[in-house]
Amino acid sequence: MMGFSAVGVQALERDENILLGAPGYRDFSGTVIRQWTDNREEQLELEKLLEVVDSRLPTFNSYLGYAITTGFFDANLEYVVIGAPRHRHFDGKVLIHPLSDFSERKRNRFQGYLIEVNGKPEAKGEYFGASLLALDINNDKFDDLIVGAPLYSTNRDRDIGRIYGTEFIKEELITGHKSGGRFGSAMSSSDINLDGYRDAIIGAPYESNSDGSMGAVYIYMGSELGLNLKFRRIGA
Repeated sequence: MMGFSAVGVQALERDENILLGAPGYRDFSGTVIRQWTDNREEQLELEKLLEVVDSRLPTFNSYLGYAITTGFFDANLEYVVIGAPRHRHFDGKVLIHPLSDFSERKRNRFQGYLIEVNGKPEAKGEYFGASLLALDINNDKFDDLIVGAPLYSTNRDRDIGRIYGTEFIKEELITGHKSGGRFGSAMSSSDINLDGYRDAIIGAPYESNSDGSMGAVYIYMGSELGLNLKFRRIGA
């Protein structure tokens, strides 16, 4: 696991700072560090926040910081979203924290949210939070959140993968299309058809194609009503 104990598994470059995920920090509890261009550094010890909101189990081996993104889910308030795909013995969680309260000295002002999968035994080990995507699907000027769980499996399909379209909290599922494809391993967005709505691009890197190659992406178009579940598939 060399490299996971250091900073840089995932990074977000911003105007004057960079957010760096370090899931191997402190027995793989994980953390996120904000590095400024003037060499200032802030570290939010997020595992302590996780213990506050979920004290049932210790946070070591949570891999917090495995995935990070930011989004405007409320008016004029930007949040940092952090995935912890191994939290609570592989249940997986996602922490949403106001970016303005990032530094450790402001932890007492924590007003974040925690998203987890509830009530589905097959969800354990699906790596919920391994990928994250914030995008404005319906052009209402607020970001929506998609959470990837690429190792989701059923009795019939191993590592088929799935994504959760949360609309910040509400869960809606899209399951992968081929066994072993790990749908949801990577995600991005763009307004592909230039209609003013952001479209979700979901990767399935281990999905097999008819010519024997591996890998595919699925494109779901955004609309006023949300994601159109009729997708376009592009194979490798």
